[in-house]
Amino acid sequence: MRPPRRRRRPENPPPPSRRLPPLGFIILILFLILLIWLILRPTKPHFVLQDATVYAFNLSAAGNLLTTNLQITLSSRNPNDRIGIYYDKLDVYAAYHGQQITLPTLLPADYQGHKDITVWSPFIYGNSVPVAPYTGVALNEDQIAGTVLVNVRVDGRIRWRVGTFISGKYHLYVNCPAYINFGGRSNGVAVGPAAIKYQLIMDCHVDVRSSVRFWSRLTRLMLSDSIITFLNPQSLARTSPSRQAIASATAMSYSIGIILDNVEIIALGDLV
Repeated sequence: MRPPRRRRRPENPPPPSRRLPPLGFIILILFLILLIWLILRPTKPHFVLQDATVYAFNLSAAGNLLTTNLQITLSSRNPNDRIGIYYDKLDVYAAYHGQQITLPTLLPADYQGHKDITVWSPFIYGNSVPVAPYTGVALNEDQIAGTVLVNVRVDGRIRWRVGTFISGKYHLYVNCPAYINFGGRSNGVAVGPAAIKYQLIMDCHVDVRSSVRFWSRLTRLMLSDSIITFLNPQSLARTSPSRQAIASATAMSYSIGIILDNVEIIALGDLV
């Protein structure tokens, strides 16, 4: 007699996947970031140093103390169609050869809507500010030549607004070159007995530095046990349904946070 044949049980087909593969998950996030960037088209604010009125710019006889008293007119324009800017804190000061020569002056906080222009006219001054010996020598040489380059700088914090969403705070750096001609009053407009106003109209360099929150959140995303489980099919198959739900929810919450942070990042690192 022939031994009875053993019937092979049909293998159960693998259950359909209920989640995106890791590559598709990453591509989806990148696509959403690109879509947000195409919709918003973010651009940095445009700063212009319009004029500077010099009341005092005197170096002591010893060449180590500098007294400066200026009034400047600084304008900022928001070129974005859909992004507003909160200027939370702005400090403006003057520098010469990389050394700060005035005290910082705090500008009033303001909100700048779409295509709006904001103008400030602060006084910046410093009385008997110690300067390095080489700075005093360079200043004497520049004054003899007739032109002194003073950098007007802004250091502050801003926030971005897109609809009802308001971002966190970001660092704003602005550097405006001001070429002041000391050759005579004919190069400026006399304002009172001892002040001269110079029309400058100088474009400023603007730098907005992004927050570390995006990178810290991305690091937590990559190191999270729940996310590792979510991205690993074998680990996900061995876990219970409740842990799978937790892993999926954690992945989605982190992903949404990254996308929201990129609303801010694209307005900073990829600004035109």
